[in-house]
Amino acid sequence: MKKKVLISLTLLVVFGIVLTIERYDAWFKNLPEPAYSITSPQNHVLTYESDTSLVMTWRDAGTTFQSSGGTASFHKRTFSTPSSICRRILVLGDIQDPDDEQAFVTQSIIKEIVNRHHPQAILQLGDLIERPMQCAWDRFSIAFDSIDTVIPIIPILGNHDYLKGLIHKPERRPFLVFPYLKQTNIAACAHLTLCPDTLDIFIVDSNRDVFNLFNQGLWLENELKKSSAKFKILLSHHPLYTTRFPLNNLFVRMAFSSVAADNGVSLVLSGHEHTYSHTFHTFHQIVSHFSSKSYDKSDSRYYTILEIDGNALKTSVFDKSNSLVESFSIISEK
Repeated sequence: MKKKVLISLTLLVVFGIVLTIERYDAWFKNLPEPAYSITSPQNHVLTYESDTSLVMTWRDAGTTFQSSGGTASFHKRTFSTPSSICRRILVLGDIQDPDDEQAFVTQSIIKEIVNRHHPQAILQLGDLIERPMQCAWDRFSIAFDSIDTVIPIIPILGNHDYLKGLIHKPERRPFLVFPYLKQTNIAACAHLTLCPDTLDIFIVDSNRDVFNLFNQGLWLENELKKSSAKFKILLSHHPLYTTRFPLNNLFVRMAFSSVAADNGVSLVLSGHEHTYSHTFHTFHQIVSHFSSKSYDKSDSRYYTILEIDGNALKTSVFDKSNSLVESFSIISEK
């Protein structure tokens, strides 16, 4: 028996070493960023500050931010106090366009969706860009051309927004473009009120280590208890309940699932797994993606429209051809 256990452990270690060698570049290596030069203000984005003030961010020539590819300065200007009311919201999962050509495809699909549904805000579930490089941020600007200056965009951090390495850390640019994301010891969390007394959005950073996840769980519980909103929506890049191997995202589920269930979360929105799924676990969970890359061997992208109508939160999911996949309503008792 001891011999079998020893052989099994040895094989497991050997497998781990071989897998690490095979996947080393994918897990730990950051490619050098292509050179870039910023000569005039560009990439204006309408988004939120942490107090839900509307702000415009942009970048121009300067040296306040430096990467291996070049330098830039990031700026923001406040547009209004926290008074906007969003009752129709577009939700997009992973995008991460690999090149400019694909970014133009994404642009045409997003414009069609916006013209059809007229959302007042856009939630994005992480992996907005392919890699933390200026060329990838330029693709984001292509994909959201003309939309990003008139509709506020609220992305969360995905694993593609992180720098690779033994020490996993987020790249700095998302915090400069989207100032509601605060780079703190707790991680890139946020609590935004999009419709006073009606809709609150809670953002957690599911890319972090297990200890940080549980610290975020304490933060989330405290913020949920503060909220009197009819509908509380949690955004987590990694699903709390995976569509893949059952132990996937185990610590994410342990950190956030019971907190969400016990404190009135109506809906959890996630990406990462490049598929579509809707499940119910005291709260509804939708997993979706808006990327050309699919893990379920389909050629579709999915988007969700959230619409508040009195005491109902209507949730409608569509594919990229704008065909309805499913629709359901969450009723508030408040």
